[in-house]
Amino acid sequence: MLYNEFVNSVAKDITSFLEYDENRQVFVKDVRKNNGVLLKGLTIKSDSEQIAPTIYLEQFYEQYSHTGDYDEVLRTIAKAYENSKLGSIPGFSADDLSENNIYGVLVNTDSNEELLRDIPSVRVLDGRFSVVFRYSLGEFDDKASVLITDSIAEVKKLTPTKLLELALCNTGKHQEISLEPMENIICSVIGMDYDELANKNKACPMYVLSNTDNIYGSFMILRPDVEQKLMSTFKGDIVVIPSSVHELILIDSELVFEGTIEHLNEIITSVNKEVVSQEDFLDNRYFVLERNDEGYAFANELANVS
Repeated sequence: MLYNEFVNSVAKDITSFLEYDENRQVFVKDVRKNNGVLLKGLTIKSDSEQIAPTIYLEQFYEQYSHTGDYDEVLRTIAKAYENSKLGSIPGFSADDLSENNIYGVLVNTDSNEELLRDIPSVRVLDGRFSVVFRYSLGEFDDKASVLITDSIAEVKKLTPTKLLELALCNTGKHQEISLEPMENIICSVIGMDYDELANKNKACPMYVLSNTDNIYGSFMILRPDVEQKLMSTFKGDIVVIPSSVHELILIDSELVFEGTIEHLNEIITSVNKEVVSQEDFLDNRYFVLERNDEGYAFANELANVS
């Protein structure tokens, strides 16, 4: 079967692999994710269920393409549906939405033009990026969350400005800032002591900014307490590489030379194509945080390169 045939067949046949429920509805819809990614979402809902889990079918089509066992794929989807119900919160509705469970996600503005039309958002960092908002259904992360749409925000009368205020406050309560030297992260991977590596190799001090969960950690750049950490860590301007929606790479501008800065965007673009998934993409261009007496201010480019 071709992909569209597979999607339609699953929507028609999946109920045969579920416990009988005459009030159950099954439908497929396009779900727009970050950076314009469109996924086919299978929604299965009964009148007795408060939440209708959405199951994305791309991975199951890959399973079918490899095995050719259509019935086994349907059994796997049915199991995924039952498991997703176990992780939901019975009785949740927008009316019961708790402001404490709202958090922010930093996304690329231009790459999400269509998505941003239908959801509350706030443009930040000179408009190159926008903050969208998610509601955590369980723990404060993305394991079980929903994107806050205009209709959800209207129920609680939450403006974009108020949502940003809540997101900044909530991340301060629920998520710790992670500002780790790149060498430290490398050491954790290769099993070497950080001090030993630092003594052997005087590498360029690069830091990775995220949160301790490493989920949507690029949003941390907007927190006021992050600026305090940056002031105590860096002596001057900071070159910021938008590594992904989950993290940013920060480099002391004094260590970025003219020959490097000219090609930095090319390097970022190449790495994004090779390593970063489309959904996690943040930007192909570096930006700069210029240090002044009060703190750091956004700048598109480095003014003075040594």
